[in-house]
Amino acid sequence: MVNEVTNKDILEAIGVFSNKVEGRLASIEENMATKQDIDSLEQQLSVIQAKLDRALYTEVVAMEARITRLEQKVGIAAS
Repeated sequence: MVNEVTNKDILEAIGVFSNKVEGRLASIEENMATKQDIDSLEQQLSVIQAKLDRALYTEVVAMEARITRLEQKVGIAAS
């Protein structure tokens, strides 16, 4: 017995495939970041970077002061 594929069978298969693709595309669109989302993240990262830079600078200045005091206590000339 030979299985015959009819136009109806092909159209049903295409419809099922099309629905699956459509569903996946909709899911991607729902979860995809927008340009506004990315811009917002970039702004937030800039703020965080600035805070980290200030904190690091403050730490470096404090460490330099401690090193200078230690050099003075042990009699090493600061360069």
